Amino acid sequence: MRRCTLFLMGVLSFALLPAAFADECNPTDTNLLKPRLQASAPTRVRVLQRNSDRKIIFTTTIANVGDGPLILTGQTVQTPSGPVTQATQEVWKKDGTTCTHVAGYFEFHPSHNHWHFNDFASYQLRRDDPFTGPLAASSSKVSFCLIDITQLRGFNGPRQVFADCTSQQSTQGISVGFADVYDSFLPDQWIDLDLDPNNPVPAGAYFLVNIADPDNLILGTADDLPSRSGVVSVSVPPLVGNPAPPPPPPGPTPTPGRPPRPPRPPRPHSPHSVRSGQPHMPGH
Repeated sequence: MRRCTLFLMGVLSFALLPAAFADECNPTDTNLLKPRLQASAPTRVRVLQRNSDRKIIFTTTIANVGDGPLILTGQTVQTPSGPVTQATQEVWKKDGTTCTHVAGYFEFHPSHNHWHFNDFASYQLRRDDPFTGPLAASSSKVSFCLIDITQLRGFNGPRQVFADCTSQQSTQGISVGFADVYDSFLPDQWIDLDLDPNNPVPAGAYFLVNIADPDNLILGTADDLPSRSGVVSVSVPPLVGNPAPPPPPPGPTPTPGRPPRPPRPPRPHSPHSVRSGQPHMPGH
């Protein structure tokens, strides 16, 4: 589903480039039509074990319920370490003008084969409390190719962002009233429970937390963690020990070999030997 959507987005895409990159946004400007990201509770949650490694896998959804679209445009810039693809956010204003905000970076994601916006989400597994409880495990900060996958109930407005994730200097984002969905079968949609074999996650009850924009890179994201997080309770099973490999199937009973023949004792030397009944004469 997601691959088909990406293809259609690429075919129908057009660049929403701000004119020569407008002035930097003033975060306190009341005329800004900011996006507002809201993460839903993870769904299709399950724990899979392969050999001695358990992974909790799940589907996540992050929606834009703000006043304006989330629009990110890539631009290659030079740094002391070499060229990088900077992600610039375009923010609409009520008067029809725009401003910009440097939001982070695009990076090519080889397992998805397209460009992602880095550090868009984070997945955490916590005990006792979803926000302040002890952290049992987490994923690396997850990058997304941001596109409109599904429209939210109660929102009937038009799509505002036509994303193209196939090019680094293109536009991606989420329209108001739409959400991006990452299914559980996609790469990185998991938390590894046995990443450290010496300190595996114990069995028990936990909170699985989906956090949108964990580093507040995007202008418009709510500052408080609960407002941009989705939480679900999960039960982690114990690691099941691997059974011992079965013994090899019985084969035919080997026939014992014949014992080696004992060496023959040396024959005593005789000064005479008989050939055809005749005595042996020296010199002949």
